Amino acid sequence: YVALSGMLSRLGSKDQNPFPPINLLADFAGGGLNAAFGIMLALHERHTSGKGQVIDCSMAEGTAYVSSFIFKGQGLPYLNGTKRGENMLDGSAHFYNTYKTRDDKYIAVGPIEPKFYKEFIRGLSLEGEPVATDQLNYFEEYKKQIADRFATKTRDEWVTI
Repeated sequence: YVALSGMLSRLGSKDQNPFPPINLLADFAGGGLNAAFGIMLALHERHTSGKGQVIDCSMAEGTAYVSSFIFKGQGLPYLNGTKRGENMLDGSAHFYNTYKTRDDKYIAVGPIEPKFYKEFIRGLSLEGEPVATDQLNYFEEYKKQIADRFATKTRDEWVTI
């Protein structure tokens, strides 16, 4: 269903095969959530008019619907690339990613807004480095620099910071 919706083409890392998002996108969001919403609307209609409703719920169409911001958002700052793995929210950005910590756990970061990005840089003690003033360039060396920094402490230490 994710493939039929077109969304699978947008999932995964750059220069690798697309990969499915477990069954969260099609089964739960595109199917289950969409069906639950339809049921709620039908119940509301029954309450207000006394008439029932037919619910037509397609997982492929539901997946396309819940993913519409990806397709309609091309050209917006967080979807500046047209290829998988070249956008702010899909692993390209050094500040919207996951990193391994010293204790072999992971930490997820996502300081998109400039004020949170400044705190992110301060917490990593990277003030004065090019990464500190160049948030919107997704250079691989920034990911490496940040990955190296996160590897110096445990996840719990980073959470405290």
